[in-house]
Amino acid sequence: MPLTSPFPIFIQKQTQAERQKIVAEFQQLRQFLEEQERLLLAQLEQLDEETGRLQTDTVRKLSAQISHLSERIGELEGTCQKPASEFVQDVRSTLSRCEMGPFQPPEEISPELDERVRGISRQTTALSETLREFTGTEKGRGGESE
Repeated sequence: MPLTSPFPIFIQKQTQAERQKIVAEFQQLRQFLEEQERLLLAQLEQLDEETGRLQTDTVRKLSAQISHLSERIGELEGTCQKPASEFVQDVRSTLSRCEMGPFQPPEEISPELDERVRGISRQTTALSETLREFTGTEKGRGGESE
């Protein structure tokens, strides 16, 4: 009479349960990673839009300053062409019109915007480190296992 033991059936049920847990855990992990990817990409898109607006605004302001300076240069060139007696009389009014205050350099990147970029960069670095840790590889080792 052959020996039948409940042991193999128990092992099969246990491995089946483990298989189901693994599938469920990886499904949750995929969902989590997809959501994180969407969030990070949305944050990057928002930063791209903000920097684009800032760049457009800066170009607009610089163009206005260049235009104003070009007008003033034209006025000064015209004044220089006048006879000396008219030039001396007109120099004060020309200079007063030319005074527009100090040059306005473009605005620097706001600290808040810079910090948001750094935050996303930190998250990306953490993601890379976690992936390397999970896969057992180190940067620069060509993907070899430890």
